[in-house]
Amino acid sequence: STRKESSAASDVYKRQKQYLWLQKQQVTMQINAKKEQQALNNKMQETLSSLATIEQQLLLREETKEQ
Repeated sequence: STRKESSAASDVYKRQKQYLWLQKQQVTMQINAKKEQQALNNKMQETLSSLATIEQQLLLREETKEQ
């Protein structure tokens, strides 16, 4: 009886270890996804800033042509 209980406890322990490993993997993936999203947001912000600069340069060019 003790051997069966020990084996069952060992199985539970193994399952808990697997579950915790899976949880850790899932959290790690979520963190990485958030980091990637933040990097994309930063790139989009840089692009928006570049477009605004180009727009200003075009407007200045138009103004100097009109004068």
